[in-house]
Amino acid sequence: FASQAIPDIYTRMERTEKAKQEYERILADHPSKEMYISYGTLMMKSNDYAGAITQYQKALALSPNDESALYNIAAAYKNEAAADQKDKKPAYKDELEQSTNYFEKLRAINRADPSTLMNLVENYDILQQKDKVISLVADLESLKTTDAAKTHEYWDLLGRVYARANRPADSQAAYKQSDELKQSGH
Repeated sequence: FASQAIPDIYTRMERTEKAKQEYERILADHPSKEMYISYGTLMMKSNDYAGAITQYQKALALSPNDESALYNIAAAYKNEAAADQKDKKPAYKDELEQSTNYFEKLRAINRADPSTLMNLVENYDILQQKDKVISLVADLESLKTTDAAKTHEYWDLLGRVYARANRPADSQAAYKQSDELKQSGH
């Protein structure tokens, strides 16, 4: 629909409330996974995590294994948990558990996505589930022989994981590899 561009135009103009109204109007007549995801992303950018989660849930109701919707809802719960943890609200643990559940669903679909693995490492570390952190580090390390390891992003993620796992020498080596790949344009 040509009208789907309207909320995007309002978003670019930083007219968030008008963009929300347009999403609501369009979705009332033409619900679609893509529009729910776009609306959820707008909500995320506005730090309306509950609103974003609602939109991603609607997208998942239409397409339960959509990787974008799964990643975004997991990220929304994680951002909400971080905000609540900062404000010392006890609900952050439940939100982080929800984030973890969605990242695990995404991992079941794509076991080799380094970003999903990194988010899971961070979540499990905060939730103090060290056995799961160790298992995920091994999963990330197993990607060293894949195409993922040809990018600086992979090595940067691995460096962060090693740092969280208190493996400073491995972390330094991974960051060095990341820097070398960046310099070579990878």
